[in-house]
Amino acid sequence: MLGAALEAGLLTMVFLYPKEVTHTRTYRSKKKPARDVAKWGLFDLLKVARELSWIPSVLPIDSIARLSGVDPEVAMSKGDLSYFADFVREVRGIVHPGRYMALWKGKRITKNYYGFCYDVLNLVLIFFMKRLAETVHSA
Repeated sequence: MLGAALEAGLLTMVFLYPKEVTHTRTYRSKKKPARDVAKWGLFDLLKVARELSWIPSVLPIDSIARLSGVDPEVAMSKGDLSYFADFVREVRGIVHPGRYMALWKGKRITKNYYGFCYDVLNLVLIFFMKRLAETVHSA
C-alpha cells in the first residue's frame, strides 16, 4: 500500500505540473499526451520526479537503485531520496510471488521494511508539499 501511496503522490504531481513534465526526457521518450501518464509505471514516474528535482537524487535517471552500483550508505550520505523511493517501488513489486523469487528469494520481509518504506514515503511527500508551497507563493 505504501508503494501505491507513492505512486498516487507522483501521479498528483504529474497532473499538477503537466507543462514541466512535457519537457522531460522521460515524457518525450513515451510520446504520449500527459493525460496518459496514468498508464505509466512507477519507475517512469520516479524518473520524471528525478528529472524535475521534485525529490533529491544523484542516482542516474534510468537506473534502478538496486542495480545501479550505488552503495546505500553513499546514497544516504548524499541525501539521495529517489534511491530509497526506488527501493519502495521494488518492495511494492514483491507482492508478486515470481518477483519475490527472482529478486528477494530467501530474504525475510520484516516490519522494519515497512517502517523504512513508511519513512521514505513521508519524506517524499514533504518534498512534494514544498514544491506545491513554492508554486502557491510564486502565484
